Amino acid sequence: VPAPVAPASAVHTIPHGARAAHAIARGEILVATDLAGAAALPADWVVFTIATDSLPSLAVGDQVALFASGSHLCDGVAANSRPSPSSGVPSADVAVPRTCAAMVGDQLATHSVQVGKLSRAASVSQAG
Repeated sequence: VPAPVAPASAVHTIPHGARAAHAIARGEILVATDLAGAAALPADWVVFTIATDSLPSLAVGDQVALFASGSHLCDGVAANSRPSPSSGVPSADVAVPRTCAAMVGDQLATHSVQVGKLSRAASVSQAG
């Protein structure tokens, strides 16, 4: 975009972990208010509290994968993590895209949902 056309608050470099603060159209010039921090949840995502004794250690913003009955449901983002309550079962708030929220809700009502923490490794090298 030519400099005279770009607004003064145009984003030239997207910070690591930044998320869209709202829906962004293809080709739209991004400005600072279009971006949210890594801990912000994507717009229109649904948050579920998941309690399971096999919950990995999670921090807000960690990428997770949800599974039930041996199948991958969808990926999500840790929105909150709490220590074990008096029941002894740890729980976490996990945000998922609206497109898979019904499936996650159904599985939570009838089955145990497992949470897997996705690796932050950028690449995997092979010994050769």
